[in-house]
Amino acid sequence: MKISKFSLGATAAITTSMGLIAGLSQGESAKKQIITGLLIIAIVDNLSDSLGIHIYKESEGVPKRETNLFTYGNYLTRLVIALTFVLIVL
Repeated sequence: MKISKFSLGATAAITTSMGLIAGLSQGESAKKQIITGLLIIAIVDNLSDSLGIHIYKESEGVPKRETNLFTYGNYLTRLVIALTFVLIVL
């Protein structure tokens, strides 16, 4: 497996999670808000980005197997990183 299948997802997950934590850490009951936001990012935002990348790869004519590996690699990388931030906040 190539690192390129994971690198985009990793950087996106880290920057999005850190931005969310910085933005929500100023309010009351910030811990619950941050965890909720991170879970939304981990599942929904991640899904929309992964599907967008999948469609882009298909439109480039990349073979289906490679497109699927890239999509799944991106999704799983972002999910693991976002959940890691949830554990840190907990």
